Amino acid sequence: MRFRVTFGKQAVLSLVFCLSFAFTASCAKRSRATATTDGQDGRVLSQTEASNISLLDINSATVDELEKLPGVGESIAKRIVEHRERYGSFRRPEHLIIVRGISEGRYKAMRPFIKAE
Repeated sequence: MRFRVTFGKQAVLSLVFCLSFAFTASCAKRSRATATTDGQDGRVLSQTEASNISLLDINSATVDELEKLPGVGESIAKRIVEHRERYGSFRRPEHLIIVRGISEGRYKAMRPFIKAE
């Protein structure tokens, strides 16, 4: 079976290709920006600034240290510490999502600044 491409089909295929390329480029640009924002005002950090940030270990951080993370207040910081004391250390930073009050968006905001060791 042969697939014939008429002018109408060719135009539609070209449009789909262009839109998918634009969407992919937009997603790549957004993921780079979110990985290097300071988390406070949304300002994109330079490579030098991003490399100078020391990562906060969520398994040894105090409530006061956790409060400095973007999107984390006193109550969420206390929940993180309580969860860690009750169930043990976090194996991976992604496991913070288990803690009540930490949504995917909140986790994404703090991810560039944390580690789990």
